[in-house]
Amino acid sequence: MSQTPSDQFSERSDPRGRVAAVVMAFFLAHGLFRTFYDYFGGRATGADRLFLDSLVGEVSGSLGAAVGFILIIVPAARRWPLNNQRWIRHLPFHVVALVGYSVLKTLLMWGLRAPLWPMLGMGSYDYGNLLYRFPMEGAGDVVGYGLLAAGVHAWDRWKANKEREVRTARLEAQLNAARLSSLRDRLHPHFLFNSLNTIGSLVHTAPDKADRMITQLADLLRRSLAAPDQLVTVREEMSFVSDYIDLMMARFEGRVNVTVFVDPSVSRVHVPSFTIQPLVENAFKYCVTPRTEGAEIEVAVEPIGSAVVFTVKDNGPGPALGTNGSAKSDLAEASADQVDGPTTTQHGEPRQGVGLSSVRDRLQLHYGSLASITTTDIPSGGYAAS
Repeated sequence: MSQTPSDQFSERSDPRGRVAAVVMAFFLAHGLFRTFYDYFGGRATGADRLFLDSLVGEVSGSLGAAVGFILIIVPAARRWPLNNQRWIRHLPFHVVALVGYSVLKTLLMWGLRAPLWPMLGMGSYDYGNLLYRFPMEGAGDVVGYGLLAAGVHAWDRWKANKEREVRTARLEAQLNAARLSSLRDRLHPHFLFNSLNTIGSLVHTAPDKADRMITQLADLLRRSLAAPDQLVTVREEMSFVSDYIDLMMARFEGRVNVTVFVDPSVSRVHVPSFTIQPLVENAFKYCVTPRTEGAEIEVAVEPIGSAVVFTVKDNGPGPALGTNGSAKSDLAEASADQVDGPTTTQHGEPRQGVGLSSVRDRLQLHYGSLASITTTDIPSGGYAAS
């Protein structure tokens, strides 16, 4: 099925028909402005002209121009554009289109006014000799045709630029989604490997505990695989973290005390999924594993100013950052080798690996410079990541 010229004009509009409505409103407004110009111009020179006479005459002229614009100017401007290197070759076609536009507009004006004049009680309408009307109207239509054709070119260029921006934004979003999915997939094997190591260490010494941990791990894996690839609420993320803490508490029974605080005001805030668990996992690995008792881990989620801050603090060995109490922001301040390479504890063990680096990358993709990971060596002893 072939497209009509009006379809061609609105095919890229959103929604369809809005552009056509705007075009008709523009020409109608032009007719009304011309009405006041004609009426008051006549009154200024002493002509006794009816307002209705000016209204019907000018509005009919604008409606004729609107029809000619949609049927002739729009298709001609798009078929033979004047804004590229071939505009000279296209110019003769526009001369023909100009003639057709002017003739159509003139005939429509005559065709509308002839029946309306007697219907509105203004007598018969005399348009004069059409052989002279055609060149008269044509001379005035040259500038109008040029401006309307230029408007079509400007509109099409603006729409093309907007569509290009939308495509670019969509491609960037798809790329970021792919990168986020890759980072999430990278975390899953890391999490599974560490959890299986934990269970493996208990298979022979505490088989009942290992069996319970296998069940808990299966539940965690089901939840992690079913979780959305990108954003979850703080409540959902912390529910997963709580299940992971239960799994670790079963392993380190009696050796660690964990406290969790979540401010209710941030429970519905969205965060990247699988973001907090790696921080908690690091705390268990570097604080609890070397101890036989007395390990302390604190997990807090609270608003600070306009930000939501997740903090995982432990009383294990802190990172070697030069001076106790110093802090480092992985996203905003650290150099490439500091970010990608492992930060070591005071015992020479890496404190930052796949977990923290992946969390950092996910925050970077979602929030850019608005997010950061800061690691702190607590002066009284301990380590905090927030």
